Amino acid sequence: MISIHKRRFLRKPLIIERENWTQCTQQEIILLFKILNSNWYSNDGRSLIREFLSEPTSTEIFLMQNVRKYVGPDKELRSMTIGQWAYIERMMFNLSQDYNRENIGRFMASIYTDGKQFIPESINRRASELRNTPKAVIDATIFCWNAVRSWVYSIYPYVFLKQPADNATPQAPDYIKIIRGFANGNSDSDVEKIFHSRMHNILGALNDDLKNRKK
Repeated sequence: MISIHKRRFLRKPLIIERENWTQCTQQEIILLFKILNSNWYSNDGRSLIREFLSEPTSTEIFLMQNVRKYVGPDKELRSMTIGQWAYIERMMFNLSQDYNRENIGRFMASIYTDGKQFIPESINRRASELRNTPKAVIDATIFCWNAVRSWVYSIYPYVFLKQPADNATPQAPDYIKIIRGFANGNSDSDVEKIFHSRMHNILGALNDDLKNRKK
């Protein structure tokens, strides 16, 4: 449970009676990040929110269901393709290296879609609309994606090996090699077929293959 009493842009004191943040609604998560970004709230209040958001560090549910007219990933990323996963990871990496409006737009556009099959050619159109999304919504999206990504990493440990804590320059994930590795050939149609395959099917098969190699 979390309670914030100073009102500013709250009509009444904020009281969230949840065991942890994964039980919050999208509106509650956004409001928490709105408070975190506001100087009107005390450091104690914001520290309370940070503590509330610190556990658990992973979840299979992406809480941000929609932004504007676009929809976020479903529970456990069941419908996500390996192509969309690869794009999100790449855009997330780019955003971590350079936090600017262009990268924000493309990151948001890779996560939120029109609910149809993910195609890279549609990213630029959505990115132009989503690049000016309010910061609290952007921060909530990044937070929720990191939590879901941690869950995915945990169920495919042979694909996503724990990285040593050193000062090495981070590298963008190379999912193109994975996609091409599963394609029967190198033709565009072969690669496109794998690109639109379910993420869990590809990562699950790759995880099993890597696990068997270690035996």
